Amino acid sequence: MKKTRLQSFFYGIKLGWNFTSLPDSVNNFHNHPLVRIFRVIGGISIILFLSSPSWIKDSFLHWIIFTMAMSHYSYILIISVIKIYYIIYLWKNKKFEVRNSPIDHVASLAFKLAACVKGVCVVGGASATVLSLGFGADKLLEEAGHAPFFKKTLGNQLGNILSSLGYSGNSEYIELQKTMNAWGKTKS
Repeated sequence: MKKTRLQSFFYGIKLGWNFTSLPDSVNNFHNHPLVRIFRVIGGISIILFLSSPSWIKDSFLHWIIFTMAMSHYSYILIISVIKIYYIIYLWKNKKFEVRNSPIDHVASLAFKLAACVKGVCVVGGASATVLSLGFGADKLLEEAGHAPFFKKTLGNQLGNILSSLGYSGNSEYIELQKTMNAWGKTKS
């Protein structure tokens, strides 16, 4: 019995969703019970680090949480890089082809689509982690009386990208913000 295109599409999506985006050895390590415990504790540490509850500040526990958050971030970054390179490797070596008597092009396309969505989600999660840790570190720097680093650097890079694309910014907004800041300083 010949498959319809819709059946081929859903078959490809099912294959793409169920494939592992890590090599077997890394996947076995990633799913080990001790590593899972580390991932849970690391995730909780990142949340505590970013939220900075008052009972954590200025304590030894703060440094333990910071260390766990940074080690968890490093682990997630390494796993994300491995996933990206592995997906690229599979793509280049045509491992995303669904092979039947003739190659099922619809299922192959759906398989590639699902695998890429899975890969993009990994990159998005890693990017969100980087941004949140950077903003969290800036918050700590500001509370310690230092100038923030990450926000300025990210803002400058974004400004360079936008200006190279021809966007000059909204000068009225900047002037209004300066006026409001000056008014607030004279008021207090």
